[in-house]
Amino acid sequence: MRGENGRKMLEKMMDVKEAKKQILFSLPMILTNVFYSLIPVVSVMFAGHLGQLQLAGSTLANSWATVTGFSFMLGLSGALETLCGQGFGANLYKILGIYLQASCIISLLFSIIISVLWWFTEPILNLLHQTPDISKEAALYMRFLIPGIFAYGILQNILRFLQTQSVVFPLVVLSFVPLLLHCGLSYLLVHFTTLGYKGAALATSITFWFSVMILIIYVNYAKKFEHTWKGLSKEAFCHVFANLKLALPSAAMVCLEYSAFEILVLLAGLMPNPETTTSLIAIWSYRAFTNKNRSQARPTTSCRAWGRHTKSICIMLACPVCLSLILLCFIVSGLIVLLPKNAAPGSAHDFVPVSARALFLSDRASGRAGTQPSLRMARFFLLNLINILI
Repeated sequence: MRGENGRKMLEKMMDVKEAKKQILFSLPMILTNVFYSLIPVVSVMFAGHLGQLQLAGSTLANSWATVTGFSFMLGLSGALETLCGQGFGANLYKILGIYLQASCIISLLFSIIISVLWWFTEPILNLLHQTPDISKEAALYMRFLIPGIFAYGILQNILRFLQTQSVVFPLVVLSFVPLLLHCGLSYLLVHFTTLGYKGAALATSITFWFSVMILIIYVNYAKKFEHTWKGLSKEAFCHVFANLKLALPSAAMVCLEYSAFEILVLLAGLMPNPETTTSLIAIWSYRAFTNKNRSQARPTTSCRAWGRHTKSICIMLACPVCLSLILLCFIVSGLIVLLPKNAAPGSAHDFVPVSARALFLSDRASGRAGTQPSLRMARFFLLNLINILI
């Protein structure tokens, strides 16, 4: 009896058809999220070529923006995964567009609050005992990121709207094109205009708005959305509070999860030689940013019973490990490009093993978080605490 049960379980785990379906659905979402995540990272790389102080300022600004803005907007959009997923599953196609508009209204309102916070970044960072010179550069960078937070909130909402309808392959192209254009735009604004350092942040804002524009055009003119998008409607205001009840807890969870990494950048500013330590620790936080985005590729519409998911667990746990190796290469190359020439020779060598362990441990936590959501945060902090102690 046990042998027969074991054979059936093995057959389920070897279900190539189901594994292929999972990979074909998740891989485009992973690439899409990584491409969008690399946009602010590219700007920091170009800013880092201007000098050590500019590198430290831009990395600190980007980490501060992630905790107080980008992660919050990502969390707010999480309500659409539930609402649009339920509406699409119940064949209530029109309500998807209403939910999208309600979520965009919420994102725009919170973007105004975040913009005020970002405008006064310098006194806040000084209050947190950051180096005054780095705080000044970070505040300057943040002010040119303010237009981008409005676009980022809308962008994440549209992505959730599309992903809950299993529209994933077009998003790879629609995210890769802005990334390519962003590389050229950052180079031009930083090196061929009077903006210089400020041009790197402005390029991020412009690219996010460009990404929003092409997604809006795609949703408006693609025939596949003729039932889910009927244009702007006043009815969206009636669903704002219902959306907000789901959005705020989701935003709080995502902000706490991201802050586990980003707070290290603030702590690095308290160390000796903060210009070097801030830049080095920030590279680790970029790894976390892309990692957490791809761990969220579990839309509501693809959920099935636990027994049906059993045969794909090994695949879902193995894929993050393989992708971690790819992102580890990105980290090492980032160290070569960003690490100041006068940095301690051993700092990069000490950094790579810690990052490699974090890639493995946190990816396993993310891959298994869906089965035990109540333990998600506990496992996440515990595994990374063990990694730091090692």
